[in-house]
Amino acid sequence: MIETLYNKYFQKSKVFLYPILELEKCFNINSTTTYLFLKDHKEDDMYLYVLFKINDYKSFTLPCRKKIIYNKFFHEIKILSNTEILITFNLFPICSDWEYFIEGKYSKFSKQSKDKILKFFNKDKANYVYVESFLYPEKYFNIYSHLLNVNLYHLEKTGELCDKLDIDKETLNYSSKDLEKYTNTLNIVEI
Repeated sequence: MIETLYNKYFQKSKVFLYPILELEKCFNINSTTTYLFLKDHKEDDMYLYVLFKINDYKSFTLPCRKKIIYNKFFHEIKILSNTEILITFNLFPICSDWEYFIEGKYSKFSKQSKDKILKFFNKDKANYVYVESFLYPEKYFNIYSHLLNVNLYHLEKTGELCDKLDIDKETLNYSSKDLEKYTNTLNIVEI
């Protein structure tokens, strides 16, 4: 039950796009950050940059490597260090959801994407109900109307209960030129 508003900024790409990749068993989500843009490239190119922090490169297990490389969204990988791996996913296969995401229209996502997002978040955790309210706002307009002390009509007219992404907070502090120097190969058998 929502009793207070979620007031802090959170990475929209981590909540609304990363779960669609269905990689939840590969990495601890707390060790993962997601980005939409590079510092020299802030155009809408439908890439999701996922920075995984691991304790040791060798702990990057074979099942996880396979799950990533054979993922339908996989584009490329950059080994930044023994503890950081940057994986780029091309989200063109869900271009409609991508467009809704960029516009801040999370409630317009496809049912398939919404199901993946909600499956990713545990129903027993406090953040689940917030995520559900962002994907299905019509079920929560009355609660938010009361919490925000605004007329229900205004919420229904807006249609969304979550703000849009912040481009600066969704930008990785690397340029495309910076990333060129890193290897882009990941052997799924060795390591």
